[in-house]
Amino acid sequence: MFFNGLHEMNVSNINISNVQIKSNRGAFIAEADGVKLNNVQINVTTEPNLILKNTKNIEIEGLNSNGNNTTQVIVSGKNTKNINIVKNNTNPIDISFDDLTDKGQVKSSN
Repeated sequence: MFFNGLHEMNVSNINISNVQIKSNRGAFIAEADGVKLNNVQINVTTEPNLILKNTKNIEIEGLNSNGNNTTQVIVSGKNTKNINIVKNNTNPIDISFDDLTDKGQVKSSN
């Protein structure tokens, strides 16, 4: 899964529900506003499972990965705002940040 908008024109209002993705690499969402992932399983051979770069107003509920101990999520970009990750179904989520990201803009309850 690959969504890459432009800084001046984000991809927006994307809803993905009840999907299982199997790939060599994880999902990549950049320059996006208003993305909702609900009950999404991302099975990868190479982590991370999900990369969010310069995204806003992201809602993630029920994100899972294949039998790994954790679901790896990387959040980056100085324009990242209002990321909400809730209710992971089975695996804990390990969130990594770059130096430009305001960690206070990312909420996680799993």
